[in-house]
Amino acid sequence: MEQPNFKNLEELKNWIINVHEKDVIEMKRARELPAAFWESYSAFCNTSGGWILLGVIEGNSVNTIQGVDNISKTQISL
Repeated sequence: MEQPNFKNLEELKNWIINVHEKDVIEMKRARELPAAFWESYSAFCNTSGGWILLGVIEGNSVNTIQGVDNISKTQISL
């Protein structure tokens, strides 16, 4: 997958709501760092890499950006 190049926050948001899970993109409905994160992280480390989008709910046509409640705690957990 070609690395996206976002010129601004609006382009990033548009990409997030329109992209769908595939072999290099994983979405996690998460208010903080879920235990399932590490399984996806490990799988990406053992392949060609990928993107894990926390706080995004995959939809049929568009995704919903839910966000992460406790960003500081999530960052520390990482």
